[in-house]
This record gives sequence, C-alpha cells and structure tokens, in this order.
Amino acid sequence: MFNQPHVGREGAAVFFHHLAAGEAEAEDRRTRVLDGAGSRVDPTEAIMIAAPERRSRKGAGSGVTTPLACAEAIIQYRPADLVGRISPRAAMWICVEGDPVVPAAHSRSMYSLAGPPKKIVELPGEAHYEAYEMYHEEIFEHTLAWFERYLQVRSAGRMRQEV
Repeated sequence: MFNQPHVGREGAAVFFHHLAAGEAEAEDRRTRVLDGAGSRVDPTEAIMIAAPERRSRKGAGSGVTTPLACAEAIIQYRPADLVGRISPRAAMWICVEGDPVVPAAHSRSMYSLAGPPKKIVELPGEAHYEAYEMYHEEIFEHTLAWFERYLQVRSAGRMRQEV
C-alpha cells in the first residue's frame, strides 16, 4: 500500500497511524500461532481512525469486540488493485472534501482508476459520519438517481440489475 502512487504515504499514514509500527499486530500474530487465539479489541478504539467525530458517535466503546487480525487484513486489502475490474458495473463515490477518516483524495483516486459507468460526488466540509446527516437530502438524491439509472425497481424494494 505504501508504494502505491495513487494512495501516497500521507494517506497511508492517516489510515494506519494508530497501528504503532505494527508491534501490536506482530505480537498478536505470534499469539495466534502459539495459542491458536489472538487478541480481541474494540474496533472503534484499536482499528478505526481515532477521529473526534467518531468518538462522540453512538456505538463508540460499545463493548463489541473484533479480532485484532482484522487490522492486518485491512492493511493488506488494496481496493485500488481491484477497482478497475468493477466495470461495466456502475460505481459511485460520495466524499467530503475535508473528511478526516477517508480523505477525498482516496475517492478521487479510486474514481480515476475505475472504468465507466462511474460518478463522483464531492461535498464541502470536514466531516465523515456527520456528513450523512448534514447532506442527507443531497446524498439521497444522487443515490436514488444513480440506482434508478443502473437498477430497476420491480416491486416493494426488490431490485435487479439492468442488462
């Protein structure tokens, strides 16, 4: 991930600053090999980006745990290697310019690597989670128009992809 020019070191650092050089994951890997079970962590504290907005959201510190090995899988996942294979399926990105969790540059990069049909909607602001509330109407309109164009509603919420 760190050597991908479309992601950049800054983007990777934003996503994985909380992993502290991978020491916790390396220790967890050793434990999984030796004991058969690794550590479980609160994903809102140990895996997700520590944005103040996220910490104030309902569900943070909820007591739900996930294997720390998930962080390792997240680091290894490289959506930029796959996005070009989505086409001809429709793909839409909605991003917020100053998003502290998923930088808009990541959405722009994915958009540039994707084939058609594709669309990107860029919204102003510096929110991630709150953007869904702040821009609910605009997001809903873009999403509904996109679905109407590339999916056909048959009945009561059942959809099928157009051929």
